[in-house]
Amino acid sequence: MIMKELALKYGCNPNQKPSRIFMEGDRELPITVLSGRPGYINFMDALNGWQLVKELRAATGRRIFQACFTCRGGSGPAS
Repeated sequence: MIMKELALKYGCNPNQKPSRIFMEGDRELPITVLSGRPGYINFMDALNGWQLVKELRAATGRRIFQACFTCRGGSGPAS
């Protein structure tokens, strides 16, 4: 299924209009939603986390990405 726009829930308030993400020029979104209905904050967390992964990889040559409630970075020997 090709997605060109995705409505995002914005918190839990049913009175709020959803935000949305889309690509300019009628292009396909570079993401796939596997389940559920993502919200604005989910995408902000994911994008900020991905930036951290890129910076850690540049600094250490390693990368780990795990979705969680808080975003932290660390480096150490692989186990």
